[in-house]
Amino acid sequence: MKELSVYLFCFLLAKGVFAQNKSVINPKELPPVSNYSQVVIINEGKTAFISGQVSVNAKGEIVGKGDLKAQTKQVFENIKTVSAASGADFNNLVKLTFYVKSKQEGALGIIREVRNEYIPANRPPASTLLFVEGLYDPAILIEIEAIAVLK
Repeated sequence: MKELSVYLFCFLLAKGVFAQNKSVINPKELPPVSNYSQVVIINEGKTAFISGQVSVNAKGEIVGKGDLKAQTKQVFENIKTVSAASGADFNNLVKLTFYVKSKQEGALGIIREVRNEYIPANRPPASTLLFVEGLYDPAILIEIEAIAVLK
């Protein structure tokens, strides 16, 4: 039976049935989620590991001091820039890890609002959110690292 399953999978793959480079799984045995995917499976491709991005502009200046929304937007702009440099875009992201300085009132809603401006809502990447005591500079409120898979 296992050989038949492997054969069928290879046949379907060869016929282009699995044209998407990634697929997501949200098991029905877990509570429904809409803001991230429980599992992202990569079918093929090269992997780009994107270092944690913070809210600095091209001049190295911190953008949005004291403003989580402004900082989150700058971080996603930086992710867009480094993703493009590797040949990826937001559709290629399979994992995001958010590091947020201290638990702030409404932080999760702010981060989701900005993220949804950049990330396809129907296929969000697997995600982890951590509240941390601090980041490399006291003025930095958020850092996001990403993993992308390129075709």
